Amino acid sequence: MIAILEDMRRSLVGGGLFVLAVAACRHDVATSENIDKSSAPLIVDAESIKGDDLGEKELVLTFDDGPGPLDVTGELAEWLSKRPTPIRATFFVNGACIKATTLPNDSCPTPVADADAVLAKIRATGHWVGNHTTTHRDMAKLSGPQVLADIKETDDLIAKHTTFNRLFFRAPYGAWDAEAFNGVKASAMNKYAGPVYWTIGGSFDIAADWACWEGMNGDGTGQKLSVEACGDRYLTEIKSFTKKNGIVLFHDATGDTSNHDPKKAPGNTVDLIKYLIPKLEADGYKFKTLADVPKLAAVLPKCVDADCLECSGAAAKTCVVCAPDKTVTDGTCAAAPSDAGSDADTDAATAASSSSSSSTSSSSSSGEAPPVVAAADEGCNATNRASGGGATAALLALAVALSLRSKRRRS
Repeated sequence: MIAILEDMRRSLVGGGLFVLAVAACRHDVATSENIDKSSAPLIVDAESIKGDDLGEKELVLTFDDGPGPLDVTGELAEWLSKRPTPIRATFFVNGACIKATTLPNDSCPTPVADADAVLAKIRATGHWVGNHTTTHRDMAKLSGPQVLADIKETDDLIAKHTTFNRLFFRAPYGAWDAEAFNGVKASAMNKYAGPVYWTIGGSFDIAADWACWEGMNGDGTGQKLSVEACGDRYLTEIKSFTKKNGIVLFHDATGDTSNHDPKKAPGNTVDLIKYLIPKLEADGYKFKTLADVPKLAAVLPKCVDADCLECSGAAAKTCVVCAPDKTVTDGTCAAAPSDAGSDADTDAATAASSSSSSSTSSSSSSGEAPPVVAAADEGCNATNRASGGGATAALLALAVALSLRSKRRRS
């Protein structure tokens, strides 16, 4: 029944019937912004970007609430990058886990000691660092200035670990609405693409790694699961969808990281990934990046150099990752030598990018960058939505949202 309701909800979103229902409580704010406004990638719709527009058996890995310690998050990042086909994930981090904050904060009372080194490791292994706010508070319960401050503080901390056209934002709990959006839309923080939602891994009674380790009642009590038991829940949820695709939600630094017995509870997320990935690959699943998600690809700005996939600098002129047949040379893309990629970290990152970006839904074997257009980090507290497609559709969308609201928990 849960899977059926989830499919209904996905269909409503895909058909344009599942949009913000803010009129009852926040009728004074504008909600006309949309994903097609390329100069402003950040949008109003909390649950629009879920990855359900990916191809069949295409998954994107995301990890929230870090960074964790170097021997946890760093190990995970390296393991993913060393797969036979490297996997590029996005790590949505909280600023309070990087540096102590003066903002009201319950997410990371003590920052991770080697946080900056962990972020550097994430980037060096080809992954992306995303913004998950500083304090992990419910953005829909804060004023516009509070929302802006929470996002900007983390932006300042991760700036040197991000690139111009790979800036992603995820709202804690998936809680995001028009007032939160309006707090940042006219600021520099509107540079982020998102909010990035998810399809898989957000329901504690179906599949959610944190609940597996803390207790399956969703409140820290109840049965704790092993890596295998939790992994099988994820496999069941992934395979329950028609296209078996989407953005998958994990939390990299959760669980008993000293326990490496896959049958002993509680497990941990690093070992969970090591259990899941080989099984999914053997079953024909492919791992994409957030830049491959069509709704995100449509708003990510282009670099100045057409051969450049990722770039930095205010003018987007310094290349970080090039197209598959090119290599980075002094910040520009040049023809790759025959033995390129054998001994350079930059070449390794380029190869990782090529493997994940060369087979998007629209160009699965061309090796080209995902389509972009030029431009000028969970669940239980998300606001209800209703549709503008008629009273019946509105009531149906709202009913589905409410029925699933109690099934989602943190990110």
